[in-house]
Amino acid sequence: MKEEVLFKKTPFGGFDRESVINYIQQLKKTQLEYKNIISDKDRLVRNLTEENTELKHTAESLSSELEEQRLKCAEAEERAEKLSEKCDELEKKAAESADKKAAEETIERCDKLVESAEAAAAKLRKNAQSQIKKAAKKLEKAKSDPEKAEKILQQLIQELS
Repeated sequence: MKEEVLFKKTPFGGFDRESVINYIQQLKKTQLEYKNIISDKDRLVRNLTEENTELKHTAESLSSELEEQRLKCAEAEERAEKLSEKCDELEKKAAESADKKAAEETIERCDKLVESAEAAAAKLRKNAQSQIKKAAKKLEKAKSDPEKAEKILQQLIQELS
């Protein structure tokens, strides 16, 4: 605020006291306005910093949950593979067995077990992928609007609970 101020002069030399007082009062008023603006900005920065910290914690939490879902999915796929291998073994034994009817029943049970395990693995995989996509979309929205971000994060926490 570099401006040149011209004060009214008095007939006996010096400046008009009223002009100087008015100028000083105007400067104080401007100073107070700037202090208020700075205070508001500081408060906003603090609030945004806190919100950013909360969003980071929530993102970490969601990442952790996502990793857990990936592990569950991998375990289900591993179990499905083991069951499939077991089914293959049973099919070989059944083929070698003299009792074809028992072998066919065993094969049917194995097929059902494999189908069940594959369906469970597919469901877990689909659920994990869906949660990954939802979390990514919602976190992407969180970047542009802090108010929406807070609502989205609360919804995600409720969904994961």
